[in-house]
Amino acid sequence: MGRQTHAVHQAAQQVALPSYRAEVTIRQQLLVDDYTVHLHGRIDGLYEDGDTLIVEEIKSLLVPPEHFNAITLGHYTAYEQQLTLYVYLLRQQHTGPVRGHLVLINLADNAGKVLVVGPEVAG
Repeated sequence: MGRQTHAVHQAAQQVALPSYRAEVTIRQQLLVDDYTVHLHGRIDGLYEDGDTLIVEEIKSLLVPPEHFNAITLGHYTAYEQQLTLYVYLLRQQHTGPVRGHLVLINLADNAGKVLVVGPEVAG
C-alpha cells in the first residue's frame, strides 16, 4: 500500500510540475575526522519552485483520521532527520535555497499534508 501511495503522489506531481523528478539517487562522500563517510540514498521527489529546490520525502502512515491533522515535525523525528540530511547534502550542490517537504499521506483516508523543513532548520 505504501509503495502505491508513493507512485500515485509522484505521478500527480509529475503532471502538475514540469521539473518534478521521482526517485532521484544522491551520493556524497564526506570527510569526518580521519574517516571517509559514503552517503547514498534515494530522494522521493525533487523539483524547482522558482530558484528554490524542493526535496520531497513521502511517508505513508496509518493513523486515526482525527489524529492526522495534529501531526507535526516532532512526531516522526527519523523522517525529519532523513529529509534534513537530504536538504543539507543538496545545499552543498545547489546555488539557491533548498527546502524539504515531508509529505505525509494517511492510508486510513488518503488525507495528505506537507510539513516544511526549511534551510534554517537543515543548515
